[in-house]
Amino acid sequence: MNQKAQPILLILCIVLTTINTAILTTNFITAQKFITRVDKLIVQMTNQLMETMEGFNVNQPQATSKSYVFIPSGTYTTFLLKDKAVVVIDSMSFAVESEVCKTAIERNRDKIMDALMTLFMRKSKIELSTPSGIEALKSQIKDTVNRIIGLDESNGVKEVYLYIKAVSGTD
Repeated sequence: MNQKAQPILLILCIVLTTINTAILTTNFITAQKFITRVDKLIVQMTNQLMETMEGFNVNQPQATSKSYVFIPSGTYTTFLLKDKAVVVIDSMSFAVESEVCKTAIERNRDKIMDALMTLFMRKSKIELSTPSGIEALKSQIKDTVNRIIGLDESNGVKEVYLYIKAVSGTD
């Protein structure tokens, strides 16, 4: 929590506790007058808290990530595997950090597709048939794309989302 916000939150808690005590220990009209005065104080404190917390976002990684569709759903992109099997990718998208990353991916699309072809040719049907194999593949795709576009995970591709339609032998 932001160090500047702690005293404000503490004061807010004290005020709310005082309101509750006033309601329980005095008559309703006195409590209402007190609440009206405190209401103005709460608005001021809330505004001050918002100013203090400006730019502080608890969910920052999720808030800044954007999605980039690399292989649109329904295109059924096929890659050859090392054991003469094939994998059919229904869709692939990336969680990216910036428009710069998206632009770099678009500019290097051919290099990325070539690298994906090579990456898949190192995989076997068995490797792509397990959850750990899929997670390893996604991590390798992320690392490969970030290497090609010259960015790292902090400002490049954060996650790879992959929907494999089929893995099948060609025999």
